[in-house]
Amino acid sequence: GVVGVSSGMIGGARMIEQLSLVVRRLGLSITKTDLLFPQAQDAFHEDGSPKDEKVHERCAGFLGELLFLARALQWGRENIE
Repeated sequence: GVVGVSSGMIGGARMIEQLSLVVRRLGLSITKTDLLFPQAQDAFHEDGSPKDEKVHERCAGFLGELLFLARALQWGRENIE
C-alpha cells in the first residue's frame, strides 16, 4: 500500500500514480486503495490527532485492503506452486 503526503491539494496522488507503475514493473503487488493526506501542514492538531474525523474511516479501509491482500498473497504462496 502507498500513502501520499503533500502540502498541496492532491495529497501525493500524482506521485502514487507514477510509483505504482514502478512497483508493478518490479513484479510486486500493490493495493488499489491509496491513502492520501493533502495539505498535511494543516491536517493535524498540535497533539498529532487529525482534524478531519473521516481520516479514521479512510485509514481503516486502506488497512483492511492491505491486510486482505497480504493474507491472500500468503495463502497463494503456501498453496500454489
